[in-house]
Amino acid sequence: MSNSGFLKKLNPNSLARLVLVGFLLAGLPLILAVGSAVYSVDELADLSQKAVYRAVRMTQGSRMLMENLTDMERSLRQYQVLDDADFLNAFQDQRELFLKTSKQLLALKIEGESRENLAELAALEKTLFEVIEPVKKESKQQVVMRIDNFSVMNEIARELWLSSSELVNQEVSQLNKASTEVQKRILTHSAFLLPASVLLVLFFTYWIARPIRQLDGSIKKMGKGDFSSEISITGPQDLEYLGQRLDWLRLRLRKLEQDNQKFLQHVSHDLKTPLASINEGSGLLVDEVVGELNGEQAEIVKIIQSSSAHLNNLIEDILNYSHLNSQKSSLNIEHIELEELINGMIKRYKIQFKSKEISLKKELESIVFFADREKLKVIIDNLLSNAVKYSPRSGQIVLSSQRQEDSALIEISDQGPGIAEEEQSRVFDLFFKGRSRGDVQVQGSGVGLAIAKDYVEAHGGSLKVDANYKNGARFVLLLPLEPR
Repeated sequence: MSNSGFLKKLNPNSLARLVLVGFLLAGLPLILAVGSAVYSVDELADLSQKAVYRAVRMTQGSRMLMENLTDMERSLRQYQVLDDADFLNAFQDQRELFLKTSKQLLALKIEGESRENLAELAALEKTLFEVIEPVKKESKQQVVMRIDNFSVMNEIARELWLSSSELVNQEVSQLNKASTEVQKRILTHSAFLLPASVLLVLFFTYWIARPIRQLDGSIKKMGKGDFSSEISITGPQDLEYLGQRLDWLRLRLRKLEQDNQKFLQHVSHDLKTPLASINEGSGLLVDEVVGELNGEQAEIVKIIQSSSAHLNNLIEDILNYSHLNSQKSSLNIEHIELEELINGMIKRYKIQFKSKEISLKKELESIVFFADREKLKVIIDNLLSNAVKYSPRSGQIVLSSQRQEDSALIEISDQGPGIAEEEQSRVFDLFFKGRSRGDVQVQGSGVGLAIAKDYVEAHGGSLKVDANYKNGARFVLLLPLEPR
């Protein structure tokens, strides 16, 4: 049965139930291990209790037998001397106590020499004192013979008492053996059950974290503007439902983006048509096709031409941003030699460098990595364009690249007015235009740097302004050697 089939059989229709099932199943081996250990320890405790009881009873019983024999011998001797029946009755009471103690010791199921001694003692007692009545009719000499036999019985009872100490040692040895077996059993069970518990914890951790990782990945892709991939979450029913709602949101956002593209295209087309008429009309006026213009009229016509051209450039920038932004999440990764690509981009700016007498200082390290060639060209082009635009006449642009661990570091600096500290956090915002500084008039639409940053982040890199650079502006670009 597959893992997914196993989970479906458990029917974890919610994340809470899945977590609960995971805790129960992961804790089951631990519960079994603890239960096994408790049972083994309880078994060992019971065995210890029985061993102690047997040892104590054996020691007490053997001592009582010795005392009984001594009392029995004393009663017979007193009977021998005084010929008083009370002493014979006392002997009978002591003998019954002796027999009772012997039976109790035999019931302990002792083994070895102790059992042999106890059996011999019981047999000798039975032979010597089977009945009491004949003793009353025996002669003094026969009674003396019976008394003398007590020495043999006392010696056997003494050996029995001494062997009880050996019994204690045997019980201790058996307890040690039993404790070793219990220890082995606990270790064996733990060696199997604890890894099983760890494996179950890892298994359920993976199954709980997997749909969450899927949700996180899907949300990140949507945050980057990638609405092309269907969102499918596998896991508890509530998370699968959440995935379905996210996919619905993805479709809605994609539809809104498509509608936005169409809207921009339609609006741009509708704006360009009257703009074309304005440009043609102003051109005719400048050419004085409809008549000669005085100085003020010619100046007004030039303002109209300049404003319509600026508006046309804005429309083109908006269309370009819309087009590029729709493609920022899709990367066509290929093998790139950075130095060769940068040198190719620099050739495009030879005329601008010459017209503004700008010198270019290159400090390029040979770096080979993987990236989207066209998007990387857009990034470098926008940064170079920005540096040329703000560089003063006869200024210098420094372009450097070097490898930094698993990334390529590219820096482009100019000697322009720089970027105000309060504007550095907003310079990459769409349509942001900084205030004019020095003799340089800010131009453009505020689209280039926004596109560049989006493309850099699509590669898993970073683009920022060097706040510590005071001789103009320096942009620091960090790209991974392989997109993340």
